[in-house]
Amino acid sequence: MAASIAVKQRTKFAGLFAVIADVTLDDSYPTGGEALTPNQFGLNTFSFVLPAPAAGYNFEFDHANKKLKAYVPVNAVAGDGAADANNTLMKSATGTVEVAGTGTAFQVPAAEAADKTDLEDVVVRVLAIGY
Repeated sequence: MAASIAVKQRTKFAGLFAVIADVTLDDSYPTGGEALTPNQFGLNTFSFVLPAPAAGYNFEFDHANKKLKAYVPVNAVAGDGAADANNTLMKSATGTVEVAGTGTAFQVPAAEAADKTDLEDVVVRVLAIGY
């Protein structure tokens, strides 16, 4: 099943159209993102797409591949002193990142949601600009 789009508002914007829509995801998120087409938003092309965070997930739009990608925030914690061979970050299966040694928390990039994650109750508000 693919994502469904509910257009909420469409307005003229600097010679283009701005569309605000709710994207309801499905029960099997595909690795690499959910494919979206300009036609689903009443547009011929995308100039820019900006999704909002929803249900604890962060979203970004891959303009090159026209896909909405879901990301899970990753917790960063001070490590227990053990390091890998390069003394770099170590990612655990729980989505937590550890750093060798002690120290304070820091920020790390979010991880893409796993393949086939059930996101059917997630509705993402999206601003799509195009013509």
